Amino acid sequence: MEHSLPADNLKENLGLSLLDDGVAATNLTDATVDTAEAFLDGLTAMGDVMEAFPVFGTLVKLIRTGFSIHDRLFMQKMATFLLELKNVSVDERYRFVRDMDGDPAFKKKVGAKLILLLDRVDDLEKASVLGKLFRAYLVGRADYVLFGRLASIVDRAYLPDLAQLQRRDDEVSGDDAVIALESLGLMYQSGIDGGNFMGESDHKYRVSDLGKQLVTLIF
Repeated sequence: MEHSLPADNLKENLGLSLLDDGVAATNLTDATVDTAEAFLDGLTAMGDVMEAFPVFGTLVKLIRTGFSIHDRLFMQKMATFLLELKNVSVDERYRFVRDMDGDPAFKKKVGAKLILLLDRVDDLEKASVLGKLFRAYLVGRADYVLFGRLASIVDRAYLPDLAQLQRRDDEVSGDDAVIALESLGLMYQSGIDGGNFMGESDHKYRVSDLGKQLVTLIF
């Protein structure tokens, strides 16, 4: 189901809040994680999770001023995304976000991109993968361009297909999953066999360098 996107200034405010009150939160502790997980399981109230994640308070305020989105699902995706950052130290997360303060335009761009990605993805597992990719960017294992490229691919991918990428060194025959991965740039045609007695040939595929980068960062 399509969501009507908020006005640019609302997306910008929420994006900045996601960075300042979410990514850089000093209270992203085990207790906070427990609260978020209880929220995801439907076992805690909205007020509890808003206290754990101040960024949710920002979202509620925006909803009241015209932010048209399925708020509970979006909060679930946001919490799932943030949970992937829990093992990154507070100092490292805080320093990452504060470094962005030197380039406000870029910070707004990053925040807005995260909001757009989280709005677009169609399930919580994809939000988790986005969190893993952003964690890689945060700790310096990927630059912003690679993060953006891989995040866009995840948005378009059928997530179970990505498991094929774990066979990173094997040559495989083409099936629906492999063909879909090829269309995303994650696999490439590496050869073709000699054909069978009926004259049919079988294309062979391998994981591309981009696919190898993705599997390294999310598995």
